[in-house]
Amino acid sequence: MTPDEDLSGADLRLHDLSGASLPGRNLTGADLSGADLSGQDLNHADLSFADLYGADLTSANLTGTNLYGANLTDATLTGADLTGADLSLANLTNAILTNATLTGADLIVATLNGAKLTDTDLTSANLTGANLAGADLTSADLTDANLNGADLTTANLTDATLTGADLGNADQAPAGSKSESRGMEEEKPAGFEVKPEEDLTGADLRGRNLTGAELSGADLTGANFHLATLTGAILTGAILTGANLTWADLTDADLSDADLTGANLKEADLTGADLSGADLTGANLKEADLRDANLTAADLTGAEGLGGTMTAARRAELADRRRHAEHH
Repeated sequence: MTPDEDLSGADLRLHDLSGASLPGRNLTGADLSGADLSGQDLNHADLSFADLYGADLTSANLTGTNLYGANLTDATLTGADLTGADLSLANLTNAILTNATLTGADLIVATLNGAKLTDTDLTSANLTGANLAGADLTSADLTDANLNGADLTTANLTDATLTGADLGNADQAPAGSKSESRGMEEEKPAGFEVKPEEDLTGADLRGRNLTGAELSGADLTGANFHLATLTGAILTGAILTGANLTWADLTDADLSDADLTGANLKEADLTGADLSGADLTGANLKEADLRDANLTAADLTGAEGLGGTMTAARRAELADRRRHAEHH
């Protein structure tokens, strides 16, 4: 192929394109399914509506590349640089983007079901309305990302960084693991981090796995944590006024100095939780398990159901319900 050849609509299936000069090339609608593009320089190329099903784009340079509406199902983009790329409406179902860079990339209404985004840099990426159901975002950097209206059902956000991310209207239906940040919150076991002043009022976190989540000082007024797993979560100084924590697992959680005024903790598991200095005025603690919990200097004025414990059978039943909520 010549350096200036127009490759729009070209049939390049299963081709080994190593060594080809592709920066800025017009590959609109080209069929590159199964093609070997590993290490290829495709910066600012036009791959809109191209078929890249199963293509190998490992370590490829895709900075500023137009991938609007492209099919990247099952494609491998490990270590690829997609800084500023346009992936709006692209299909990345089950794509592998481990260690890829998508800083400032557009992924508006993109499909990322089951995509592997571990250790991926999505700083300031626009994921408005994107479908991330079942995606693996372990240790991904979503700082200042826009996830407004994104579907994060059953997504894995373990150790993901969501500082400043916008999760307003993000779909976190009662299924599994999600995101959190400005205007919402996401599941983030182990190390999930949010800025102290973060406003997560009314966040729907039912059934979410937030093990080890860092939520210190977060405003979670009226948030719904029904059946959520918050084992070892750090909620120091968090505002949980009127929050729904029924059937939640707060084993060993740090709720010191938290405001739980009027919170519903019915049948919550607070075994070993630190509630020192917490305000539990008017809280519902009926049948909550407070074994080994630290209530030093806690305000329990008007709280109901103190001294409750939970049978082993009931604990097991609720644990099963939480697992079901997380995975369905």
